[in-house]
Amino acid sequence: MIDLACSREDLQETVLGKGVVLPHCRIRGIREVLIIVGLSDQPFKWGKQEDKAKIVILLISPAVNPNLHLKALSFLAYQFRTKKDCIDVNSKNMEELVKEVILEKRTE
Repeated sequence: MIDLACSREDLQETVLGKGVVLPHCRIRGIREVLIIVGLSDQPFKWGKQEDKAKIVILLISPAVNPNLHLKALSFLAYQFRTKKDCIDVNSKNMEELVKEVILEKRTE
């Protein structure tokens, strides 16, 4: 699973900016979208980007449902691009802020 996400990121990185990256992949054998969040106290280099990451949102979707993958990817990218100014990556409550952004319903 991680190898798939990494090889996909090698093709084109999914960097949302302000310390947020969104690697993603589709795999066989799962039925629902999985979102795994990694938070780091220290910024780290992500791929070829000069910006350093502190928040990794790993999206894993069923291979049999590419539309579901695109919807989830679009939602997460939208949420983090529009709300990233609300997330202070140096905040002690970064975990709660990230959770709120993911669970918030998209309003458009």
